[in-house]
Amino acid sequence: MLRRSLWGLIVPGIAIILVLAARAAVDETFGAGYAELHRWPSSAALMVAGLLVTILGGTLLRDLGEESQEGGARFLALPIALWGAVLFLGGLLYLIL
Repeated sequence: MLRRSLWGLIVPGIAIILVLAARAAVDETFGAGYAELHRWPSSAALMVAGLLVTILGGTLLRDLGEESQEGGARFLALPIALWGAVLFLGGLLYLIL
């Protein structure tokens, strides 16, 4: 089983993989450069990443016994479950602003 500190790497991993995959899929579907001109693919990917990180941080890690008295796995001093909200709100703000 991974050490608790290594679980934090799922936060940037999931976010980067989903954003790159969304941009590639949108460019393939709508034509090259579409993702550069529109914000919604990256924004949607960040929001989905936020939901996945929340699910993984809140349920999967707890089920695996990774939760501890220190608050479980962390990434940059925040519990992984809170990073889900950060990613989701970041995606929403990126779409709006």
